[in-house]
Amino acid sequence: MSVVVSDTSPLHYLILCGVDTVLARLFERVVIPPAVFAELQHSSTPLLVREWMRAMPGRTVAAQLLIPVIGTLGLLERAATHGWIDLPQSLERLRQTNARLDPTLIEAALQRYEVKSNRKSEDPT
Repeated sequence: MSVVVSDTSPLHYLILCGVDTVLARLFERVVIPPAVFAELQHSSTPLLVREWMRAMPGRTVAAQLLIPVIGTLGLLERAATHGWIDLPQSLERLRQTNARLDPTLIEAALQRYEVKSNRKSEDPT
């Protein structure tokens, strides 16, 4: 598997040049460190780059290539399904960080967890 860790400049300029898909085509995995992610969303960053970062086309490309995508909430939900973590507690801790998550997604994850938990408690086996 070929992996690349990108800093700000290549992403910034590839996006501005309209060739942002080349990284995904050249490498199986593109890693963007949190500091780079934050820098690419800074108010001084060109609007086109900030919009690209908000849309995160890496997910779109993965879906087109039929590559499974799972985000932070999905990972936490899976871990909770296995009984490895307490989802409500973990999500509360996550809310206290600078993670940018849609509150409606968090609520939906909690509702799914509650439904699954209720089904397990009603299961007579």
